[in-house]
Amino acid sequence: MARYRWNNETKKLESLDEDWTDTPRSTGDLGKFEYDNMRATDGTDISSRTKYKDYLKAAGLTPTSDFKNEWAQAAKKREEVFKGTNDKKQRREAIERAIYQRSKP
Repeated sequence: MARYRWNNETKKLESLDEDWTDTPRSTGDLGKFEYDNMRATDGTDISSRTKYKDYLKAAGLTPTSDFKNEWAQAAKKREEVFKGTNDKKQRREAIERAIYQRSKP
């Protein structure tokens, strides 16, 4: 495997003759930086995955990733209701009953 280095003086890539195929390779664990210096809105330290999960559990919260398709499905249902394509008899009757009861003295 070839290895190159940029030479600022000649403004060219120079081939390095060293054989470095035995050099251990690593892409690095970029995930370990995911929570670096994170704090919750109340100032609680959540700078690790464990601290983050413990904080959510203690606060009775959940990450948005738990609701993968919930928002898209709810938006579709709202759109159907606004268009009137999802008009159910029970819903109409409940609305009529509520209006009637509120209009009584």
